[in-house]
Amino acid sequence: MRIVFASSLIPTLPPDCGFELANRAFVEGLLRAGHDVQLIGFALPDRELLFHDRSHSLGTLDVKTANAGTKQKLSWLTHAVRKNTSFAAAKLDLVSARDFKSRIDALAPFDVIVINGAPVAGAVFEVLTSYPHIYVAHNQEAVAARHASEASAAITEKLMYRREAAQLERLEKRIAKTASSAAAFTSEDLVALFGA
Repeated sequence: MRIVFASSLIPTLPPDCGFELANRAFVEGLLRAGHDVQLIGFALPDRELLFHDRSHSLGTLDVKTANAGTKQKLSWLTHAVRKNTSFAAAKLDLVSARDFKSRIDALAPFDVIVINGAPVAGAVFEVLTSYPHIYVAHNQEAVAARHASEASAAITEKLMYRREAAQLERLEKRIAKTASSAAAFTSEDLVALFGA
């Protein structure tokens, strides 16, 4: 099967976070199973692409909120509110839906798109869901945002994470309705997100 793996971040070397490690494991599993996998997404700055012959980078981007200055965080938040999307999706809104679609179409023919996590789906939902697709949930992202809100000392962060939780919960439900299949890294997440 020919698969397009669409993710906010495509694996780089050295891996920077658990998300990248999970992406690497998932892609390597697909390759071991004999699938032809092409990856599309952003790469972290100053990193080498792990699957360089299969990766189609949309550019470099540091998506970590902790690494961003106040001006960048406010820009992402303003963009998220203006577009009625999640903070995580707003970070990825550097490529227009039209350009993203043309990049996907250039990878044709393919059988299915793997939507790897809620942020990339939020950034280009209509494009990704216009193709046959499978959703990979890394965790209950809305629950993680809710926990961050509860743990935050600053009222602005509490409100931002509360908004993020609501946005992600709606997005995860939309993805669940459109995906032909879903995968998660824990059975609890699969049941919570998709009732499977």
